[in-house]
Amino acid sequence: MNPTPISPGSPQAQTLQDRLEHALIAGRLSRRAFIRAATAAGLVGTSLHALADELDAIRANQAERGKKLQTAYDYIVVGTGSAGSALVGAGWRPRGPMRGSWFWRPVIGTPRLR
Repeated sequence: MNPTPISPGSPQAQTLQDRLEHALIAGRLSRRAFIRAATAAGLVGTSLHALADELDAIRANQAERGKKLQTAYDYIVVGTGSAGSALVGAGWRPRGPMRGSWFWRPVIGTPRLR
């Protein structure tokens, strides 16, 4: 008995693709295994290899950035709306080599809490 094929674009196909992508990014699936599983599930497309490359690059980038995370933070601001930006702008001041660099000019409209 052959399994019922998943029709491309269906919710099942999208769910399966999401799960495969997450597994590749998390390192639980290799690039080759991702392509094999996606092909076996009928998720074949001309961009499947490009997608695998992109997801593998995301995984590598996250692993590299994860190594640079600090173990403790003074504040964590969640959200990038105007209130979060004003809060960060009012509390953050550059130190060391960043001070005086091209992107830090206090004269330019810095958001402030009043």
